[in-house]
Amino acid sequence: MLEGLAEPKLEVTESARAATPGSNGAGRYEEVPDVVMVMLGGDAGGGLDQLVRYSQGEPRPVLFALLPEESPNLIKQALRAGADETLFMPLHAGDTTRAMLKVSESRRRVEKQSGGNVISVMSLTGGVGVTSFTMNLALALRYRLERRVAVVDLDLQTGTLGVMLNVESENTLMALSGSDKVIDSIQLEAILTKSPSGIYVISAPKHVEQSEMVSESTVERVLDVMREMFDFVLVDCGNSLSGNVVAAWERSDRLFYLLDQSIAGSRCAFRFIEVFNRLGLPRIKPDFIMSRFMPNYTISAEQVSEALSRPIFAKIPRDDRVFERVELSGKDIWQSAPNSAVAKTFEEIAERLVERPMEVQKNGSAGGVVSRLVSAIVSRAKGANDVAR
Repeated sequence: MLEGLAEPKLEVTESARAATPGSNGAGRYEEVPDVVMVMLGGDAGGGLDQLVRYSQGEPRPVLFALLPEESPNLIKQALRAGADETLFMPLHAGDTTRAMLKVSESRRRVEKQSGGNVISVMSLTGGVGVTSFTMNLALALRYRLERRVAVVDLDLQTGTLGVMLNVESENTLMALSGSDKVIDSIQLEAILTKSPSGIYVISAPKHVEQSEMVSESTVERVLDVMREMFDFVLVDCGNSLSGNVVAAWERSDRLFYLLDQSIAGSRCAFRFIEVFNRLGLPRIKPDFIMSRFMPNYTISAEQVSEALSRPIFAKIPRDDRVFERVELSGKDIWQSAPNSAVAKTFEEIAERLVERPMEVQKNGSAGGVVSRLVSAIVSRAKGANDVAR
């Protein structure tokens, strides 16, 4: 049936070589498949193990689970094991064509992406400094490395990024919402506001109720154009999941997740990892940032890293005096405490991002396919929240 599909054109092999196991149980493929289809029997046990193993491979292929029946319980098990799409035996040409076209169209969109780097920043834990991190990393890229930098405030209800960068935007992201037309650089420049530091800002809507009017397609089109205009585009995704946030992740080369040294922070990070795995975005892998790090605290960064089975990309030292000075003076860290450990840490992160920008993009799209295959855009955030519960 697969060989008989007219579109897209497929090269079908009976089996894909499995990933070579690494120290973390995942690994790297000897031959990289774009799509792996795993057949699940009635008990589903062996097939589920295969889905888990393939989902941990590097790069991760798109995973299809072929199920013997339309069982809600079996579908749920397959999705939780890492499947991006479920099909039912016997395969029907129409359903399979639809699913495979999603894969090929996702690949086309990813391969079109070029230019600068888009970096999303988020957390499910409140009070860890997502907006502060976004702003300071943007400043480090601008001040230290003289890059063209822009920031986008997708924390639509809070909308404090512009305030922290000392800008008052007349036009906001709201000006481009509700339009199905192609967004170009001229339209985008009309809503960009330049901060005193030289960073360009796209602010959240002025009124909270307007945040519901910003669509995912608007976010996608805005980021596509901004990628061509700037060296780095940083997106403040706030502390909650939404369709707009997932749309930003799809366009990102990096995703930074912030957490602190607390049990609650680790618990929220677990929930985030589970949701992220369900979404299936092999283009990026989240990097974890330890916010307000204290070296002698009861819960160490090493313990958090071990509990999450994820490395800590960077640790932002806690320095209440520096941040108090920044808040009271109305000046940024590089104006008020340029030699502080906090400033140096952000400069080090910025340099790591600049040293190997092509590697960031290559690793992000290594599989050539965005594997989050969802049947409807509006169900993305809902599905993520169902898993989190």
